[in-house]
Amino acid sequence: MSQIIAISNQKGGVGKTTTAIHLSGALSAQGFKTLLIDLCPSGDTSSTLGFPSEFISIGSEVLFEAHHYHISYKNLFRTVEPHHLLSLLPSSHKLIESNYKLQQLPTEERLTTLYLSIRTFASEFDFIVIDAPNRLNNILDNSLVASNGVLVPMTPDPLALDGVFRLLNRIQRLQKHNNTISILGVVANKLSSSNHHQFIEEAQDLLPTSLILDSQIMSSSIIEQSFIEREILQPFAVNSAPERAYHNLAIEILHRLGLPENKTVTPVFNRNHE
Repeated sequence: MSQIIAISNQKGGVGKTTTAIHLSGALSAQGFKTLLIDLCPSGDTSSTLGFPSEFISIGSEVLFEAHHYHISYKNLFRTVEPHHLLSLLPSSHKLIESNYKLQQLPTEERLTTLYLSIRTFASEFDFIVIDAPNRLNNILDNSLVASNGVLVPMTPDPLALDGVFRLLNRIQRLQKHNNTISILGVVANKLSSSNHHQFIEEAQDLLPTSLILDSQIMSSSIIEQSFIEREILQPFAVNSAPERAYHNLAIEILHRLGLPENKTVTPVFNRNHE
């Protein structure tokens, strides 16, 4: 059964795209066939992985308008080299129009369009990771309803914490359309050595402890460089501190889902290589 994880926080700038990219890379490196779906019209995820949305004629908007197209979804999935187990469904600017069209549909159809589309190919993947928009409410709601777990990146910023609370309320409202949807975990992101202890303590005071993941992502120039180079941390910076952090995040998520750490006997990339 495919695990569908939406990466979401209603506050922008929390590292949602970074998390989606490097978590997907870490999962595929552990031998899990992974599809990353970019549902942000800005297309940052797609551009970072070498598929700029301005060059995509048909992208992830097809998931909301499947009845208009006579094509196979498989033809739209792009392999992200050298991760032969990682595929991308790129974004396109047409998502803004898709969000508007969804508004015209009856409530049930409006909220479950993405779920019904994903169900047609979900069995082909071990993981489907959705980079959900923090705006475009109809597409955000579809992302949440289609998922069975939501991963929430959070930065040391009161507004980011407010975004978590708003997301929790949103999920509670949407559970009547998918009663399996829940918060998989909150991951502290963009931390610095001067603030991370205080921030974690404050978050633990305000959120259920069970929601806060042990994995923490520190700010790093290596992460910034990987974006410039349009590379995923593994294998771009195997065994670096940020690569290990995302590896640990993937392992922690696998544990929470009751899954083995590796689907293959040996990981795709050798993390012991210096």
